[in-house]
Amino acid sequence: MAKYYQRAHPLVKQWYSGQSQSWNAMCKIKRIVDHNILWFIHKGDKAVWFDNWTNLGPLCNFLPEGSKHRNVKISDILVDGNWHWEGWDVYFPDYLRSTINKLQIYLNPNRVDKPVWTSDNKGNFSVASAWNLFKNKKNKNWVDSTTWHKFVPFKMNFIVWRALRDNIPTDTRVSRMGITTTFRCCCCRIPSTEGVEHLFCSVAFAQEV
Repeated sequence: MAKYYQRAHPLVKQWYSGQSQSWNAMCKIKRIVDHNILWFIHKGDKAVWFDNWTNLGPLCNFLPEGSKHRNVKISDILVDGNWHWEGWDVYFPDYLRSTINKLQIYLNPNRVDKPVWTSDNKGNFSVASAWNLFKNKKNKNWVDSTTWHKFVPFKMNFIVWRALRDNIPTDTRVSRMGITTTFRCCCCRIPSTEGVEHLFCSVAFAQEV
């Protein structure tokens, strides 16, 4: 993926037709992900405008639309513990200056900047925490939770799961797909319409079981 943002921060790069679909997917979520990565600054290699190092999110979000700014590092404008505001290139609101001045950042060229995943209490990234960030979990469905059981053969669980969703190729299901078929249940002596409810509930064989 690095080939798509060799000369710029990935936050400002866009996906174009013909590029990788994986890069397309990353572009759709990168702003949310970047906001949930908090950088603890040591060496000062992180981008001033695009990395979340103040816990406010990327600072470029606070600039007027259309503002142009250089991709400068924190170490470029923090010298001997003092912020060189003239190096920021654009007007910076006073309240943000005040917030940044309160940050206790001491550069150490021998320590790399450390990322913390804010969606996890311990600061560690996990697939589960990322999933929760992008997907709203639904309440557990009692039927679904009882359908899959470790003591029941998988093929039985699977057929029940499909039946509950009317996803079995019965006559009624096939006819809804526009395929002409003869409505005849092979389990019945008298021809009947073959459907999920009929097969598993109404037919005499199912009732005996």
